[in-house]
Amino acid sequence: YTLTSLRTQIKAPLAKPAKEIQIPILLLTGENDKIFPPEFMKNVYKSLSSEYTKLKIIKNGSHLIFQENLEESLEIITSWLGKIK
Repeated sequence: YTLTSLRTQIKAPLAKPAKEIQIPILLLTGENDKIFPPEFMKNVYKSLSSEYTKLKIIKNGSHLIFQENLEESLEIITSWLGKIK
């Protein structure tokens, strides 16, 4: 992907309004992510209404959190999954 195409996808409307999504959602981003910055992810998080929605921002992480922070990312994911009923 080019940055232009990613920016276009970020601005594109969802097929369903975020407030209508009722499945569990974990938003995971790095605090230094330039593609999906934390402020963007915070806005997405605020628009969600699902009961099991969580936003986690990994300190010193970039967009490549699974390469840079694999163990921390997996711990966040497994902990979150364990809380879903």
